[in-house]
Amino acid sequence: MFRDPFEGYRDGACRGSGVDFTVNKVTREHKDICDSCPVFQQCKDYAVPNEKWNVWAKTSPITRKRMRTLQGLPEPELFPLEERQAS
Repeated sequence: MFRDPFEGYRDGACRGSGVDFTVNKVTREHKDICDSCPVFQQCKDYAVPNEKWNVWAKTSPITRKRMRTLQGLPEPELFPLEERQAS
């Protein structure tokens, strides 16, 4: 799992794809890119417990919320990366 999303981002298929992943609905285009991604599982492992917004590893915010509920995980903080960088 990534310690933060930027650790593995440089290897992600989404990088430089030109597709907007800063949306909250997963499209066929997102799925196609994620299907070819070499860090897909690491991205998903990071995103489920840590990300509230945007498309990550073929998951929407609603899907990740359901996954957290099923796994008994707490909701992530709103801005965890900013808080880590400030400390």
